[in-house]
Amino acid sequence: MSSGCGSDVYVFPGAGSFGSDCGTLLRSGRLVKYPGRFGRSAAASSFASLAQACAEQVDGERPVLVGHSFGAYVAYATAGLLPDVARLVVVGAVAPARHSVDPESISDTEAYLGRVSPGLVEGEWRDVVVETAAEDMKLLSGFRAEDWPVVRCPVVAAHGQSDPLTSAEGVAAWAEVTTGGFVRREFPGGHSDLLDSPELLALVRD
Repeated sequence: MSSGCGSDVYVFPGAGSFGSDCGTLLRSGRLVKYPGRFGRSAAASSFASLAQACAEQVDGERPVLVGHSFGAYVAYATAGLLPDVARLVVVGAVAPARHSVDPESISDTEAYLGRVSPGLVEGEWRDVVVETAAEDMKLLSGFRAEDWPVVRCPVVAAHGQSDPLTSAEGVAAWAEVTTGGFVRREFPGGHSDLLDSPELLALVRD
């Protein structure tokens, strides 16, 4: 699906997400399906194998990769495996060198998600979301910034003003991972509110 800017858009959802919270972004892009999320495919055994599986789903010339939270790091690693990426858009995540996994995200995933993204663990799929998010965070604990190359594409980093997982300084440090230029954008709201923002969609398209 075209983004309107001549490139295909690929959306990398956050921990525990199956993409429903990325509906606005998916109007202009396609969902990257993490191994084990859909169908009978086995879950990834490491963060590196997860990134490789995602890279194999990206086709077309100069794609735009958009990742939210956990998905921001997966999208960044995937960009490093691809020959030519038009743009990397990271949402709700501090730069790789500033990243660390909160032990609570694994030991009490439900409480962690409730604090970071209220509403994500409600409803009949609650147990599935919590279990999936816990596995995602285990994979993310194996992510090391130094293991992944600096990317050549422009990076756009967006975050909410009241996001408990980010700070202006931590998000600005994404400039260190690219030689292609960097832009930071701050939005009202928390960790996931900006996913429905028309302004974020404009950043992806423009």
